[in-house]
Amino acid sequence: MLSPGPDKRTVLNSDRCVFYVIFFPRLRHVSEMGAYSGSVAFLKRGWIRVSTKLRGVTYNFVNTHLESQALAPIQAGQLQELLGSVLAGLHGVTVLVGDLNSDAEAEQGDASWTPSYDELIAHGFVDTWDESHSDSEPGFTCCNDPDLLNLAPSFDQRIDFVLVRGRGALIERVIADVDTEVLGDEMDNRTEGGLWPSDHGGLLARFELDNKRIRPSRRGMKSENSRRSRRGTRSGRGRR
Repeated sequence: MLSPGPDKRTVLNSDRCVFYVIFFPRLRHVSEMGAYSGSVAFLKRGWIRVSTKLRGVTYNFVNTHLESQALAPIQAGQLQELLGSVLAGLHGVTVLVGDLNSDAEAEQGDASWTPSYDELIAHGFVDTWDESHSDSEPGFTCCNDPDLLNLAPSFDQRIDFVLVRGRGALIERVIADVDTEVLGDEMDNRTEGGLWPSDHGGLLARFELDNKRIRPSRRGMKSENSRRSRRGTRSGRGRR
């Protein structure tokens, strides 16, 4: 969001992370928010966390927006703060969503690649898109032209995510039943004037929460094999 600065000669850019929440009347929740200490002066990146408990299980929802790939060292610092502080010590199931500016379908050396996505997967997060789609569906979510007037969808990066983490079998049913889709990438999503809803597509994930403890599956292997297959196909087309 752009707004005039106090001297009326500068422009302030506000970057916000929000959750729209509908809770049952007796379902209590705790919310916290903060800004990363490592951010560029003119744009503060941050996070918001909402925690609640359902039938004895804690669910943590974290939304964040990491710095762009062009400022990868700053993004790396923000990721370490996210892992070491915001996500640290959370019990139950954690759902991390946001624009991570780290292309899951890119190869190291591509302009859209950073190690942030791979590092989150290495820290136990499961990619819901990989769990609910085949190798041939890359799930690109970015980016339309800055003026939003491109004549056809121009997504060629997957940088928006819904990631899930939990201990053992606690999240098995959540992952087994998850359904994800990209929104805002159809021609009829444009306004009458030809504008796309955003430079990004939206990523919708539907979960069925279940507290049953069942035997763990090899979900991580499926996600990793899916990414390797798609990355190989993309590399054959040349870097973007």
